Amino acid sequence: MKLQELKKWLAIGVAMMLGVSLTACAKETAEVQEPEAVVVTESTIEPEEETEEFFEEEEEPAEEVETVAAEEETAEQGQISFQEVTDSYDQLVDLYNKVYELYNSDDVPQDDGVEEILSDVSSALDEIAALNEEDVPTDDDKMAVIATIGNLGSTLNDLIDPIIDAANENVSQQDYYNRMLDLVQQNYDYMNTYFNSVWDHLAQYGGTQDQIDAVILARDAIGDIDNLSSSTPEELETINDCINSVVDLLDAICGH
Repeated sequence: MKLQELKKWLAIGVAMMLGVSLTACAKETAEVQEPEAVVVTESTIEPEEETEEFFEEEEEPAEEVETVAAEEETAEQGQISFQEVTDSYDQLVDLYNKVYELYNSDDVPQDDGVEEILSDVSSALDEIAALNEEDVPTDDDKMAVIATIGNLGSTLNDLIDPIIDAANENVSQQDYYNRMLDLVQQNYDYMNTYFNSVWDHLAQYGGTQDQIDAVILARDAIGDIDNLSSSTPEELETINDCINSVVDLLDAICGH
């Protein structure tokens, strides 16, 4: 996978990780219905003797007490599942592996600072992996772990640009050009396929006037890209920026 392409993928991965639904933190208060009042009617049979006994309050049925306790326990546990913690951890592991692979590629010079950060993140991953559901029983506990995972993801994301810059400085100009050319060609093919799919869909099913205007604009932009020079790395970067603009336009048409 090319470095710039991997950078884009990693950035999306972090966004997804940090995008864990915070609305899950809202706790719903369990509603406990008040018991219906017990109506005591006067007896039509007079007692033989007066007595000082009083009506004893009826005890709540055991089943109802257990139900209320269960509802209260559910309210305390909240709405964040342990699976959400596990999913966030898995995404962090995936991100770590990609950054580690990027750092250990042949083009990247070794750096003690980067290696120390990767080692610290790896140790933190081991600690998180050792957690079980009993270790994080409440929403606050789970949210603390998810926040830690997010911070670790941000730390890894901050390594990407320096690693890529170091790799680019360590390769020849020709190698960099060839790498950029390959990446631009892949992105161009993706853009072209995407455009044809959107164009065919609108031609078959129709669309709003804004969508039609936008797809025509995308078509013209692709024509301009085809006429751009691609003889230097800088020109390839310009072409890649234009490709990304067309993809963004197509995303807007599709409502993404």
